Amino acid sequence: MLTLIQNNYNVRELIGPSATAHNLDFNIKEFPFSILHLCSHGGEIDGFELNETFKDRDGQIHTVKFDEVVTFAPSPKKELIPVMTKRIIREFDGFDWKTGKKEKENYPHYVFADMFSAISKFEKPNRKPIKNILDSCSIKCSDFNYQAMFNILAGILSPIIFNNTCWSWYEIAMAFISSGSRGYIGTLWNISNNTATKFAESFYDSLFSDTILNSLHQSLDITKGTKDENIYLYWGLHFTTLPKGNSITESRLRITIELLKSLDRWKEKLHKSDDSIKKNIQEIIEWNASQLAGDFIKETKSLIIRIEK
Repeated sequence: MLTLIQNNYNVRELIGPSATAHNLDFNIKEFPFSILHLCSHGGEIDGFELNETFKDRDGQIHTVKFDEVVTFAPSPKKELIPVMTKRIIREFDGFDWKTGKKEKENYPHYVFADMFSAISKFEKPNRKPIKNILDSCSIKCSDFNYQAMFNILAGILSPIIFNNTCWSWYEIAMAFISSGSRGYIGTLWNISNNTATKFAESFYDSLFSDTILNSLHQSLDITKGTKDENIYLYWGLHFTTLPKGNSITESRLRITIELLKSLDRWKEKLHKSDDSIKKNIQEIIEWNASQLAGDFIKETKSLIIRIEK
């Protein structure tokens, strides 16, 4: 944190009670950050195994076997609790879903569309609890696990993600990369706290004087001879850097400007959207407005005065 402040970055911390799944979700999606450092527990989580049958639109009966992971993100301002459900297909009509490319070609494509529609509507399915579901992913928050199920990142900016949790490659990495991250650092397996700490310290020491790739490569020396040797992966262009800021004041003004832009985008979208999603958009608008009226009230007033002049 000190290194970021010394290089004129405004630092926002989500620690302890503030590190809820709800707060993390909104900050990841809406706060205009340049770099996100995740320091928590992560990896595969528990869930359920299901084996169900359904009819496609032609009346044909099929069987589908899938795993289900359910997490929650309660907000103190809402009576209803948002539920995030991820379903991972394992088998379809007896063949392996991942490897059965030839088998899939024997079915019309709409059969699989019918399958995904059906598995979200099963009434009272038979769930079998299982541990550590393969391909599930999470970030441990102060209340619940966070599954990173989003499609917008940092208010449509392109930040750097350093996910220094266990098993932070593959599934959870894809959520960040597909949503616009220009660089992502993750771990291949269950990293020790000691390695994670020392690597992060070394990485940030050289981050603002070299490329992200070179900083990572140099810091990998710390892992040599340990069980965590070469544990880190980097997705991104080799010449990607993180520039120094000019001042904390300027950094906070830039954040405020981006929050105002996001607020305007969502207000415009609110008027053009179906009633079914207006409630969700309104919640996003309120969150952005609360940031401007809270942590960035001084900068917001300053910008308003400039506009009036």
